[in-house]
Amino acid sequence: MKFCVVPINTRLVYVIIHCFLCLLTDGRKHRLILENDDRHYILASSFGFQRGGLLTLTVSGFHAFSANSPEQFNGTTKGRHGFTIDKSRNFEVANYFEKNQEACIFGENDKPRLDNSTAMILVEIIPDGPNEIARVIVNKQPSGGSIDGVDIFSCSQTLVELKLVDHLVDDEKGQSLSVSQQARDASYPELHSCSALENGNKAKLIKRDFKYYFSIAIWLGNVENEGAYSVFYHNCPNYENRKATRSSLTIDIVERNGNDYLAVGERFSPTVYFIMAFLFLATAFVWGWILHTAKRDVYKLHYVMLILVFLKAASLLCHGVNYHFISALGAPLEGWAILFYITHLLKGALLFITLVLIGTGWAFIKNFLTSKEKKIFIIVIPFQVLANIAYIILEESETGDYRYTMWGYIFMLVDFFCCGCILIPIVWSIRHLSEAASTDGKAASNLQRMRLFRRFYMLVVCYIYFTRIVVMIFDMTVPFRYTYLNTVFREGGTFIFFLLTGYTFRPTLENPYLLLSQEDADNDNDDVEMDDVVVYDRKHNSDQITLRSSAKGDDAESRANLIV
Repeated sequence: MKFCVVPINTRLVYVIIHCFLCLLTDGRKHRLILENDDRHYILASSFGFQRGGLLTLTVSGFHAFSANSPEQFNGTTKGRHGFTIDKSRNFEVANYFEKNQEACIFGENDKPRLDNSTAMILVEIIPDGPNEIARVIVNKQPSGGSIDGVDIFSCSQTLVELKLVDHLVDDEKGQSLSVSQQARDASYPELHSCSALENGNKAKLIKRDFKYYFSIAIWLGNVENEGAYSVFYHNCPNYENRKATRSSLTIDIVERNGNDYLAVGERFSPTVYFIMAFLFLATAFVWGWILHTAKRDVYKLHYVMLILVFLKAASLLCHGVNYHFISALGAPLEGWAILFYITHLLKGALLFITLVLIGTGWAFIKNFLTSKEKKIFIIVIPFQVLANIAYIILEESETGDYRYTMWGYIFMLVDFFCCGCILIPIVWSIRHLSEAASTDGKAASNLQRMRLFRRFYMLVVCYIYFTRIVVMIFDMTVPFRYTYLNTVFREGGTFIFFLLTGYTFRPTLENPYLLLSQEDADNDNDDVEMDDVVVYDRKHNSDQITLRSSAKGDDAESRANLIV
């Protein structure tokens, strides 16, 4: 296999780096910008809260208008707009949407009924109109139960601090605080400038140039309040007529558990990534030592596998550092984020290249790639790069963004397509060895290699099934406290796959699978067959080597004893 050096366009590199910088978001400080959006509901964020967690929701520049005319939305227009903050056991589907897909909770007609299993906070936006006063009504639904103990605040001063509005006509003032409330405000000093709201009270809604602004904070004070919370925006007129109104607004959400910006289920994620990075790094050094001590049995593909393990360790290390800074600051550092995406991109491409090379038997069985195998490379590598780019965009996009759903489908389809492609050369190798075993008189050697590729085929299938399907199902069903186990299973499964693959194709003379075919190199020597076997005799102090070879056209077996 020949490699060529491709000249790199410097301008292209700058463009790629610029795209990475543009994609970087603020970690757990979410900002979702909606322009002329006609979706009837949008998932803005999901987060796992423990007792003492705080969610801040800030909406700026809100205005809605008819899809057929630029007329502003007002209180007399049929339908409402607002937010629901839904509590559930995990992040699969919010409890409310399991039973109500076509009815808006703020709707005037056919309002859905909420049972005792539903726990949510309602934030209804009512702009001013001929008979309406601009206001934001905040309710807990149902009152009491698992939502009891949640304190809600109106925080208009946050709009000034974020420079969304210039000034306020009157400042919100807090009330006398109890001991528990003083402890709460000690953890969240920003609540000092907020005013507490009772259930059904109105938060301050500010109007500037026909656009509306408000900010609320939600503090979860009891153990019963812990759970997976999802923030949804609702455009109620579009539940009945999907294109009735369009809305434009900017949503800023900050989620915290005390001083930790990670969800309660992600609190161990940095530790998991650091541990897995150490395991892969240690494995890389062990693999390098094996290659150093078995020089004559080492092929180029073994060094490719070594580079792959180092890249995997570097990718996990950068990912762990990213999570560490998100936990402390709410956002990753740009330098570490770029390093993670670069190592992840290289690791993903090299992983599929390595699997395809092993599947074709390159270096282990033959020194060349057929035209069909080269076409597999031409197809797999660009698609794998596309899959990794889709993954990066998903990581750096907000859940409610239009492109999030599109790139999610692209990533899933392209990733499964690439996984299917790497199985094709393995099937070709198994079929080739099966046919060769019955035609060229070397059944024993080819059958051994065929068993190898069957084993490797099953190994790859199990790896794909576990890391793509089982882990995804587990992620949808695991309780919100244990979402970090998804990372443990995915990276742990990958580590086991790397270990088994390395052990199967380890560079050792006793491994009959790695006897390289030399028929093309030995065409001029008709007296020696490819299935010659070298046997080491360690019974005596000296090394006695018995060379057994079968000459063509001669049934007698010639033996030569060599003393080393």
